[in-house]
Amino acid sequence: MTDRITIAAYRTHAEGRTQIVLSQTDENGRGHGYRIAGPKHYNSGVTELISADLTARDAAEIRAMLDAAFPVDQSQHRDQVLTEAADLLAAEAARGIHIRYGSATDYADHYRAVLLAARTGQEG
Repeated sequence: MTDRITIAAYRTHAEGRTQIVLSQTDENGRGHGYRIAGPKHYNSGVTELISADLTARDAAEIRAMLDAAFPVDQSQHRDQVLTEAADLLAAEAARGIHIRYGSATDYADHYRAVLLAARTGQEG
């Protein structure tokens, strides 16, 4: 399933007010949205004024702005990454892949690749 992220502005028919919405939809047009601005509820219909599908570049630029304005608590982020990495290690152990402690092999690059592959949905 490939999700589509769209930002759009709508004008309500009865009130003439503008609503800005960020939506995530699947290939069938089903999904959910988040109202950024404008009325929460309206009793009339709406007319779309303008919309745009966001690209990966748009997402990166928006993410950079949000991260600058609202920094992520790195300790919380670290906990999430460590939990995710531990789950991946457990999955590999279940498949019979184990780290040999005391080995001269550096597993950091391997597990960095495994974590990246899991996050992007690719096989490691």
